[in-house]
Amino acid sequence: MKKFKLFLMMVFALFLTVTSVNAEELQCTAENSDSQAKYSITVGSSTKYCKTLTNAFKEVDDKGTVKMLKEDTISSMARADKKAFTFDLNGQTLNANVNGGAGVAFVGCDVTIKDSGSNGKITSSNGAAVLVATGKLTLKGGTIEVGNAYSALQIGQASSSATFVMDGGTVKNSHNNDSGFALNIAQGEATVNDGSITANTSNTVAVGGAGKDGGFVKGTLTVKGGTIENTHTSGESNKAIIIVDGETTVKGGTVTSSAPGETVQVGQPSGPDTVKFTIESGKVVNTNASGLGILVARGEAIVNGGAVTSDGTSATIQVGNSKEYAAKLTIKDGTVENKKNVPAVFVPYGKSEANIDGGIIKINENDDTSKNDVAIIVGHNKDSDQAGEGAKVTITKGTVTGGVALFGKQPTLDIQGGDITAKSFAVSGNGSPEGSKNATINSKITISGGNLTSTESAAIYHPQNGDLDISGDATITGKIGIVARQGNVNVTGGKIKATVSSEGDLRVGDAKENGEYVKLPSGTGIIVDNSEKDGYPNKSKVTVTNGVVDGEESSILSYGDDTTDFSVAGGTFLSAGEKDDVTIYLPKEGNLEQSESGKVGTVYKITVNKAKNGKVSTEYSNAVKGEEVTVKTTADKGYELDKLVVTYGNGKTVKVTKGKFLMPEGNVTITATFKVTAENPDTFDNIMTYVSLATVSTMAIVCAALYLKKKAYN
Repeated sequence: MKKFKLFLMMVFALFLTVTSVNAEELQCTAENSDSQAKYSITVGSSTKYCKTLTNAFKEVDDKGTVKMLKEDTISSMARADKKAFTFDLNGQTLNANVNGGAGVAFVGCDVTIKDSGSNGKITSSNGAAVLVATGKLTLKGGTIEVGNAYSALQIGQASSSATFVMDGGTVKNSHNNDSGFALNIAQGEATVNDGSITANTSNTVAVGGAGKDGGFVKGTLTVKGGTIENTHTSGESNKAIIIVDGETTVKGGTVTSSAPGETVQVGQPSGPDTVKFTIESGKVVNTNASGLGILVARGEAIVNGGAVTSDGTSATIQVGNSKEYAAKLTIKDGTVENKKNVPAVFVPYGKSEANIDGGIIKINENDDTSKNDVAIIVGHNKDSDQAGEGAKVTITKGTVTGGVALFGKQPTLDIQGGDITAKSFAVSGNGSPEGSKNATINSKITISGGNLTSTESAAIYHPQNGDLDISGDATITGKIGIVARQGNVNVTGGKIKATVSSEGDLRVGDAKENGEYVKLPSGTGIIVDNSEKDGYPNKSKVTVTNGVVDGEESSILSYGDDTTDFSVAGGTFLSAGEKDDVTIYLPKEGNLEQSESGKVGTVYKITVNKAKNGKVSTEYSNAVKGEEVTVKTTADKGYELDKLVVTYGNGKTVKVTKGKFLMPEGNVTITATFKVTAENPDTFDNIMTYVSLATVSTMAIVCAALYLKKKAYN
């Protein structure tokens, strides 16, 4: 990287001062009588003819056009100052045979380069083709090309800023070597709307660069369309874009590399921490077998849309290139994909950090045969000394296809939401002996939300020294829920679900017994393997105080000391949807039991009084304090529920809402009363009422008739 910085300083130094050139003896004329003119100048309806580009630049007026008429070779720099005009290549080639400087320089101009013919070019064999020291250049057609270690086009200098807008055309460096650029935004702004920027050298576009006194100056690149490409096949660190200082935003188009190295490098170790890269739309692609999509060496990368893809043996995005410098990745939307069975995101170093707050991270499109699918690596998996301490990944939203693996010293994984689905482990560490290069040491895994799923193995494999905390509404599903061989597992919430595999027992990790891989029973929620037969230190401890552990075969299983491997002080334990007896793991002191529903706590009895004109029932005859109890009531025909009362202790009532209540600290009694349905009089009591009323009415009529008859005789 020091070599790269020295190269930048060498290149930029060539352009620190744009000097004037000697005046040409031959001026432009109104006629091209000898047909020797190589340029024309048009302003309105007026035309002049010039034999040299220097004179054409001198005499063109604002809003005019300099047009090439013939191919030309210049041996010294052609410079234009503080004018607004169009340079039309007209299908011709301008060869700059200068010695280390720039072939064409614009100072304070507002210039548009176009090509009204075809294959128009500005080329240079030894130096930059075009320099925009200050002002603005708009490229609408033609090609700006070099075949040397310089830039085809340089925007700004160490001491001045310029602007470039690309609406078409090509900027190209065809130099097959490890130095040089196609576009060098030394200081200023560049916007690519269309066209092609390509290089067969080590770098296609450099953003920002070396300033005075060993500092840096900023560049800004916005890609809205077109293509930026690197095709250099030699070397190991080629780049389509390198951001030395400043910011790059991709809003469309394609940034691609078929070269070993990185399609985009964000920052460099010797540079500032403020470097930033954002992709909102478009594509960042690396097709080389050993290439990266994005390397965040220093600074920050944000994926807020679009797609970042690779098809090789390196990660698609690597966050951090040294343990000494901070690097950060944020994914909010879009897709990060490795088409092979290789991690899409690699966060190796102690000051490396990735925040996944949306989007899609996936692997294996071209390789779906392996079960060892890891989409995200946290910590270094090769050299624990170089890795430093504390690489961190936080997942709050998004979809991850492939697991998350932790390595090195003190890696941190915080899962608050999102969906992680893998064929193998959704989350895992490495239980190699401490001190080995691949060991995971003092890891910290916190899972408080989201869905973690393994379709073919254990959802979480924890063979390493460290802590695993599960809480909140996290859902963990696999053929085995969790396998612990080292470290501390604390379950204070969430749901762990295990389903039986068609293979029955499964190999989990590399533990062996008598030369054979150890297999564990599928359909088990949590397994502690402290069997002392597998080569691990056997120091695992699982504590459950809340949450649900549900296994088709068994909720929890210990290969070791049942009384110390598990500490169960709460939670619900089920097997095939039924209560799974875990009393062996309850502490001897205290009064903890397991209710009929499978929940652990202080168990209290539920008594249901027999009701008249209806039925009352609960699913279980006991429950623990705080457990939700549902009361089912069924009224006889013609009746409806009148009151549902739950009492405990000395007549204390418990609040009932929509037939549900929370179990208090004491035995409860449930009493229900039913009343006649007002809209349905078809009950025995109502019928008797109507009969009575009818009888009374009949007697009243008879009495009235007798009275009237008696009165008539009198």
